[in-house]
This record gives sequence, C-alpha cells and structure tokens, in this order.
Amino acid sequence: MVALVLELFAERAAAELERLAAERELQRTGAALRRQQLALLRIVHAELLVEAEADTALARIAEIAGETLDADRAEIWQADAAFGQVRRCASWHHRHGRGHDHDHDHDHDHDHDHDGPALDTRDCPGFVGTLRAQMLLDGSDPRHAQALAEWRALAPPDSEAGASVLVLGISSGRTLHGLLQLECRRTAAARVWGIDELGFARSVCDLLALTLVTRALRRTVAELEASQQRYRALYEDIDTLARERLQALETHQQRMHQMQR
Repeated sequence: MVALVLELFAERAAAELERLAAERELQRTGAALRRQQLALLRIVHAELLVEAEADTALARIAEIAGETLDADRAEIWQADAAFGQVRRCASWHHRHGRGHDHDHDHDHDHDHDHDGPALDTRDCPGFVGTLRAQMLLDGSDPRHAQALAEWRALAPPDSEAGASVLVLGISSGRTLHGLLQLECRRTAAARVWGIDELGFARSVCDLLALTLVTRALRRTVAELEASQQRYRALYEDIDTLARERLQALETHQQRMHQMQR
C-alpha cells in the first residue's frame, strides 16, 4: 500500500514538473516572439527598407537581427544577377564579444563594417547548390557541414572557423539576391537554433529581399537615366554638327553660284 502511494506521488510530482517546465518554455517562447515582432516593426517603421541605397540601413538591419537572435555577428551579402559573385554589403558584430562587461556606452558595444570583398561563388558550388535547394544552412546540422566548409574556406579572414553558423538565402521567387549569415562564437558546442529563431531570420530575409530588389531597381533606373543623358548629349552634338555642316555647304554653294556668274 505504501509503495503504491509513493508511486502515485512520484507520478504526480513528475507530471507537475513537466507542467512547470512546459509553462516556463511557453513563457520563454512568448517573450522571444514578442521581442522578434518588435524587432521586425523596428525594421519597418524606421524606414530602413526605403533607404535601400544606403549601406548604413542594411547595417542597421544586420544589427537588429544579430541583437534579437543573441548572435555575435550578423552579415548581409548581396549577389549579382546570376549569383556568380557575392559581396558583403553590411556586417555587425560585438567588438568585445558576449559575456563581457556591457555597462559601457551602447555605441561602443558593436562595430559596423561595409563594402567587404567580392567572392566568386564558383569556388563553392556545393554551398550554392544547397542554398538554392534549401534556402537554409545550419551549422548544427551534419548534413550541411560540407557545404558550409566550402563557404568558410571562401569567407574573409575575420570569420572564425569554429563559429556556429546559420546561413539563409535572400530570395524573391526563384531569384537569389544574397544571403544573411549569423554567427555565435561563445559556445564550444554548435548552437541549435530554435524554430521561432529560424522563423524570425526568414522574416528578416523577406524584408531584405524587398530592400535588395529596391536597391537594384534604383541602381538600374539611375544607370538608365545616365545613359539617356549621354545619348541626349550625343544627339545634340550630332545635331549641332549637322547644322554646322549644312550651313557650311550652303555657304559653299552660294560662293560657287556667285563665281559662275
């Protein structure tokens, strides 16, 4: 009888512990989701999306993404039309790393970098193929190890090989415009990214796709306007030259006519 009572008590205690753990996880997830929603609103309402011509806007988006996901580094890479080359157009990282004193001024807690090197993606075909197929490479997933190793071999020197990396494609439709890379360096084991974190990162990529497309369209429009100005100037030069030649020909004909008299 005593054994049965103890067994029932143990089962109820275990059930209560499971309930409390589930409740804490729900609270944690709810807080994380609220933080992520606020971060997305910051990106939208700060008009960072319409400032597509400014790398500082992209750096601010990288900062918001990195801070919200508690990462140590966040980078945005933009690709050419064929995804043959990628260039790091924005990078944010904690200067002193996590776990250090954070009482100093916020402006000195992180750095922004711009205009990174252009990398040839033909040197990492496995990485590009996996990114196109899955749009996500997770350093904690052994299936992505080889593809990420290709990318890490191509990455600039300031990227640490031992970091936990999450790479997401920035796309609209079937067009791949670039990638978002997040790094977490402060743990020995690979970081396991939660479902809510992956969802937030994908939402950031959706906003970045809009930003990069707008950026490309503005650049195209500017190039077209410059081309139109060049053709207009050339046309005006040709028109002026033609008028001068015509006037010279008329003058010559008048002289010839006078000489014939």
